[in-house]
Amino acid sequence: LAQPNGSFPFFVSSDNYNGIIVPASFWENYAEGSYESEFPGTGIWQIENHEPGVSASFVKNQSYWGDNAAQPERLEVTFFADEAVAVTAFQEGRVDVIPHISSSGGQALLESPDATVASIPTAQHRQVYFDTSAPPFDDKRVRQAVALTLNRQVLIDGLLAGYGTVGNDHPIWSFFPMFNPDAPAQRAEDLAAAQGLLDAVGLGAFEAPLDTLVFAEVEDLAQLIQSSASQVGINLNVGVYDSGTYYSDYWLAAAGSMGIVNYGHRGVPNVYLAAPLLSDGTWNASHWVNETYDDLYAQFASAPDLDIQRQLSGELQTLLNDEVPFIVPYFVDHISISQPNFTGLVVTGMGHVDYSNTAIG
Repeated sequence: LAQPNGSFPFFVSSDNYNGIIVPASFWENYAEGSYESEFPGTGIWQIENHEPGVSASFVKNQSYWGDNAAQPERLEVTFFADEAVAVTAFQEGRVDVIPHISSSGGQALLESPDATVASIPTAQHRQVYFDTSAPPFDDKRVRQAVALTLNRQVLIDGLLAGYGTVGNDHPIWSFFPMFNPDAPAQRAEDLAAAQGLLDAVGLGAFEAPLDTLVFAEVEDLAQLIQSSASQVGINLNVGVYDSGTYYSDYWLAAAGSMGIVNYGHRGVPNVYLAAPLLSDGTWNASHWVNETYDDLYAQFASAPDLDIQRQLSGELQTLLNDEVPFIVPYFVDHISISQPNFTGLVVTGMGHVDYSNTAIG
């Protein structure tokens, strides 16, 4: 460590796949790609076969150091190219579990009597960012106006089938221990206030691009943001691209535009607060530069005391909600689906799946 880090336990936990411990000898004969099939470990499963992109099979580790008496003898995993194919396989009884599926992709199963649906809240969220380096979004009042056009609960109900929690235009999820519930007040739809901000700027009707990628419900989210903003004379031209095109040509481009990007769950908010928000952040699609924020984040990241983190978190939440370099309309629940006779599944927001106490019957 070069400096104190209040989230150090997270960075060396199983939540951080970059922090896996392997023997020094592992690298002596390492071949690129071999880790997935031959990685060393101390877990309850031993890999039997792995066909990349197709399937993997595992058998019970008879030499496991802990108690795995209740563990099934065998686990077979099938990889699907898209969610629709996985849903069909589930409906046909070819798979017992879909450990993670989006509300849009799993819609056919969410209310089915032939499926058991479980969900947990997560910090996964969509960031609706503004290019703050050029008009019209270089004025925070314009960004605030767009944010005020959104009815967030309607978005959750319509796009996520209710499987989400309302966001408040910062990425510090309310379930994080350092979340400060006292700051700021929840932003809600207020078209009169939005119009008042635009009038104060002296900005009439205008057009701007809103670019995004094909991912879960994000294309539909873009359309609803477009419709909401149009109520105050903001005409957003939606462009939807495959992920390769989007990330190479649009994501970090400075074009007086808006965009939408997904951020997966993390156990602490540090990644969300650093890469897309620091003035020199590598993922700063907003091109937002704010020295006050940079200093606050440095204090937050190094604070070892949770009370101090919570105090600084409140300041970060307030600053981001006011500046709005990006909108966080909602946080997305993790949904898993299993056959009615399948029990014992445990999942986490990070995507970990524990089958050690599962059973069929």
